[in-house]
Amino acid sequence: MHYVVWQILQSSLCVSAEVYCLGGLRQGHVPLRRCGACGTCRSLFMRRAMSLADLSDVERGLSEVAMGARAGAISWRPELEDVHRNVEHVLTELVGKAGRMTNTGKSRNDQVSTTARVWLRHMAGAAICRVEELERALAARSRACLNTMMPGLTHMQLAQPVTAAHYLAAYRCMLARDRARLVRCTSSACFLTLGSGARAGTNHGGARYTTADMLGLHCVSTNSLDAVSYRDFVMEYARCCAVIMVHMSRLAEDMIAWSSSIVGFAVRGDALCTGSSIMPQKKNPDELVRAKAALLIGGSMGRMAVIKAQGLAYNRDNQEDKAVLLSASRAVTRSLSVMAMAVRSLRLNKSRQRRKLYSSYAVATDLADSLVWHGMTFRDSHEAVARAVGEAIRAGHAGLRALTRRARGVVPRMLAARLARYAQPDARCSAFHKDAPGCTSPKWCFRAMRRA
Repeated sequence: MHYVVWQILQSSLCVSAEVYCLGGLRQGHVPLRRCGACGTCRSLFMRRAMSLADLSDVERGLSEVAMGARAGAISWRPELEDVHRNVEHVLTELVGKAGRMTNTGKSRNDQVSTTARVWLRHMAGAAICRVEELERALAARSRACLNTMMPGLTHMQLAQPVTAAHYLAAYRCMLARDRARLVRCTSSACFLTLGSGARAGTNHGGARYTTADMLGLHCVSTNSLDAVSYRDFVMEYARCCAVIMVHMSRLAEDMIAWSSSIVGFAVRGDALCTGSSIMPQKKNPDELVRAKAALLIGGSMGRMAVIKAQGLAYNRDNQEDKAVLLSASRAVTRSLSVMAMAVRSLRLNKSRQRRKLYSSYAVATDLADSLVWHGMTFRDSHEAVARAVGEAIRAGHAGLRALTRRARGVVPRMLAARLARYAQPDARCSAFHKDAPGCTSPKWCFRAMRRA
């Protein structure tokens, strides 16, 4: 390998070395002694191709290599080309001839695939923990604002009022689906590919199921060609991360809009804001989560584009999936943690929301529905309220009270008293009338939170 290229790749190689040496599960890093080399050596011992003393030396040496990789105490040699040969070289220096037996029956192709699967399970588990953290933050904020009304928006126009708890719970629903996708993605990666060799299998297969159990994988691959070239689990994980970031971007966009000086529905914590280099009054949002979402979407599409041009079996193109896995995992876990902080620090401006409800026609739909209960068809009531709103706007009036005064001229007089109740500035009547599972009513919001 050219020395300049080696220098460029050295930092990423060290990261890949740690990934290779450690693997991982949701509960934490798996020591190297339980990784593929250890499984292979135990298989050789069971087939009487390795002595017990050599097996003990290898397991001890692998543990030392893992600790050295974590501590940055190992010097990686570029002439050995890759992390696999470097690990074998360091191990041989530690334990002697037994270290040269660890690659028996293995190829870099099946080693890379297995390591990526074990490592993906660890990172998916970490992402699940972060998703659950954000879900808890949203649940806590939802409980605190169960009866807080806020204007809803469709097409960026004021629409029907909803409770703030209902709004935040919508993102909990998205996160629940994200968590389920991560679990499915983890399951699809639980195949041991060690024993597939370069493409045709191995003459030293031995106890593949024992190795799979050691690595926390559920089963073994059934086709060696597919095993060394199969990267569906990488594409699935990249897609899962991209979808999570899309949801985080939407939440970030809502929080940015709510806290803008024009809308003013919420106030963000100072720790998650930046100032202006010239305008002393500015308190700007840090819109980095939105940017990360775009990058992960591109990474997911790029990974599929790399795979689509490959025939069977292993191709060097697959080396690029490490960058996708590492960047996606880091972006998702960090973004989820930041969004949990943002949700916890968010403070709703209830008085501003009440004033906006009071000066708008947000409950016009409820007015139309109330006429339906008194015998009008919905189309007739819709047209009647629309005429009332139009007349109020042309007359320069705004707000619920103006609407009810105008409505009295276009609907039966006996409904005037009923319509007047919709002039309440908190618009509670609108939310409390919603009485079906999944609605914005505080009653149904509370039931949904208990089921979640």
